[in-house]
Amino acid sequence: MFGHGQVEGFTEKYGMEYQRPRYDETPNHWLVERHDREIAPLLKKRWLFAESSNFLLYDFFGPSGSVDENVFAYSNRNGDERALVVYNNRFSTAHGTIDFSAAYADKSNSQLRQLRLREGLAVTADPGVILTWRDSLTGLEYLRRANVLAERGLTLDLHAYQSHVFHGWRELRSTAEQPWDRLCDQLSGRGVPNLDDALVLMELKPVHDALDALLDPELVRQLAGFSAQPPLTVAADRKTERERSHFVEQASTRFEALYRAAQEAPTALIGDLKLGDPLASLSASPFPDCLRSVMRLPAVEASFPAPWPATARHVLPSPSPRDTANALWGPVFGWCVIDCLASTVDPENPHRAALALFDRLRLREPLAHAFHELGIEGEESWRATARIKVLLLSQADAPGSTTTSLSRPDDASSQPRGASAGVVEDKNSNIPPHAQASLIASGAHETGFPAALWRDPDVRWLTGVHEAGGHDYLVKEPFEELIWWLQLPALLRLASKSETNRPAAAAITKVVEDAVAAVATAGYQADRLLAFDRRSRNKEAGTPTGREPGSKNGDVPRSAAPPPKVQPPLEPAETKKK
Repeated sequence: MFGHGQVEGFTEKYGMEYQRPRYDETPNHWLVERHDREIAPLLKKRWLFAESSNFLLYDFFGPSGSVDENVFAYSNRNGDERALVVYNNRFSTAHGTIDFSAAYADKSNSQLRQLRLREGLAVTADPGVILTWRDSLTGLEYLRRANVLAERGLTLDLHAYQSHVFHGWRELRSTAEQPWDRLCDQLSGRGVPNLDDALVLMELKPVHDALDALLDPELVRQLAGFSAQPPLTVAADRKTERERSHFVEQASTRFEALYRAAQEAPTALIGDLKLGDPLASLSASPFPDCLRSVMRLPAVEASFPAPWPATARHVLPSPSPRDTANALWGPVFGWCVIDCLASTVDPENPHRAALALFDRLRLREPLAHAFHELGIEGEESWRATARIKVLLLSQADAPGSTTTSLSRPDDASSQPRGASAGVVEDKNSNIPPHAQASLIASGAHETGFPAALWRDPDVRWLTGVHEAGGHDYLVKEPFEELIWWLQLPALLRLASKSETNRPAAAAITKVVEDAVAAVATAGYQADRLLAFDRRSRNKEAGTPTGREPGSKNGDVPRSAAPPPKVQPPLEPAETKKK
């Protein structure tokens, strides 16, 4: 039953005797949205709550054995559908157990009767059965052993005025592929958004623990410390060189533990990735060499024509970084770990393997957690993880791209302009791979972002893509940070060389400058950059320039119109105002 104005949160309450309201009130949108979110879905199952033949009201027994009268708990049942509703009607916490119903009159014999929770919900007491249900208000799913709930009831902790609507009760049995009993014991009554995902994360816990040990804050701090020491000083100081070698050995041992944990992951998760014999694979691992290159990364800036801008120092370690050492070294170290792990798994195609490992081993959350432990606060830990994913994505499935793993001795100066960030094949394109490779070599993708990457949610989030005036705009500074971050493989290749390579450093600078100039020419409009990408592909495929496939009379679609030549490039704020 809903009274007038209850959903809207009106102050005035009146019935049919009033022809019109006396107050001019505005609905409380927050309260309306809450009703839509929490109450409206239950109305679709009103048949589950309307009947009273299986209705039971329960006592909520506290730790002392007394009944907490401020907690209301009741269940109802209709066929196989069951629901349990609990509400704490007090501004204080409550802890107790639901097991016995309140006494009610049995009409058949005119006596008072009590039932157990297991009877009210009609659940089995089989010890081999795992019960699962969902909370309609939070969306969390729970697991309990059926015999435990049947013998002891359901114990809950309730905050002030907290409520639960438990529904969707099911009975599960554990198998080798789905060990629900192990997950139930691991959760210990804690709710999770999705039980299937929680089952996968439980299977991958050894991998995530090994990754967390490798990204240990103390180990990353040592990495930052050794990178700050000039190479000549280290070579002259044998003690420091021994400490550096010990650090590389310690990190390599933890890397081997990560590889072995990934090797033992269920085949159903890792799919077609072939993790061979650890002794043979790890003996050829590029991880130690990659780690030494990472330690020499800050010295690479001296090879560039000009000091790095603030956008580069915000995401890359340098002699004078903008952020704390651990906050910058953590993501670099994390990418190095994944890249070398992929090179160990599949030396012939490490980039595809790296992207597959990131997704199939569910590395986003453990990486973000590890970066948070390194001092990257709040949302920035997830942004750092998203940059790693974008870098892996930009390297994977790149026909004709010369961006390769650190395990391959390619020189950055030999890369064609615009290809150092890697290119992802556009699945919607009719252009064959060799034609796309020709586009890359000709510098068609001057932003370093083909259309497929501009559609990626992580790229749009990292570059601040937002809608204004019917167009999607990106933000200049975050875009420059991402472009500099995507140069990490090329920068590490420079760091792996003993001699200075100024032409290669100048080539990297040219890639960044071309990308920044391209987005400025496009007025920082992401949709216009997509139009540039389409025209470049149409030209290669033989379609007349400025004409989309299927357009009539050579008309140029509005979205493909070139930017005005008489107007200088606009900054994001000015563009938005205009």
